[in-house]
Amino acid sequence: MAKNKMQARCDRCRFWRGITRRGVHPDSRQGDCHRHAPVAELETVRNTFNVLGRLAWAVEKQVQIEHGPTEAYRRSDIFSHSICWPITCGADWCGDFEPRRRP
Repeated sequence: MAKNKMQARCDRCRFWRGITRRGVHPDSRQGDCHRHAPVAELETVRNTFNVLGRLAWAVEKQVQIEHGPTEAYRRSDIFSHSICWPITCGADWCGDFEPRRRP
């Protein structure tokens, strides 16, 4: 007789915390993986702010608004301690799956 083995996926793991509302398909729901310590997202955040800064500079130039030098729109000093838990979808799996404990 074969045992009914639970499929290893994030939304069934004891370390996963859903952050998307329940009306979304389970495969697409997003959540935070708490298996390991949170990770620094400094590079991603810095790159995002630099892109937004360049966009703001370009918009101001297009509509002829006086603006400062390009360096004023760069944010290399911002969010020096930004950390977050890795975000995954419900159907993802990292290899560290542990099933949720039943009460």
